[in-house]
Amino acid sequence: MQRRKDNIEYLELTEHELAQYRQHGRKSLCIRVIFFFLLIPIYIIYCIEIFSKFPVPFIWCLITLLVYVTAFIGGWVFRFAGTPRGIRHGRVSKKIPVGGKYRGYRFNIYFEDIHKSITNKIIQPTKAHPVIMRGDSVMVVKSYMGARYIMLCDGCK
Repeated sequence: MQRRKDNIEYLELTEHELAQYRQHGRKSLCIRVIFFFLLIPIYIIYCIEIFSKFPVPFIWCLITLLVYVTAFIGGWVFRFAGTPRGIRHGRVSKKIPVGGKYRGYRFNIYFEDIHKSITNKIIQPTKAHPVIMRGDSVMVVKSYMGARYIMLCDGCK
């Protein structure tokens, strides 16, 4: 299956936008590190149990550790590592319920200045903005690795 290109030109980030993006990245990394260190004792106990019951080679334990670390840090690297490629300001155009009642929502984002949109994207609610509604302003930042990070903003263009 071939991915469709979005054909959206992203603009340069200002210092304020870059600072907001970096702040979201630091917060995401802190949360990931906290959960990593909270769950590492469970991983160690799991390895000890496996080694005591089965003659498993040590390499399998290292491979599972690598998968464990990649699962926690890989998403952060994909979204926040490196200098972002650009930014585009838009608005939420549609709220799509996913998986039935009370499960969650995905959103379509429309860019008024270029008359293009991206569809079916997840936007995380924040403490300052707990409910995302149609017409809310968002910033879409394209990361160095090509991922789009979408964040709500109050004083956007």
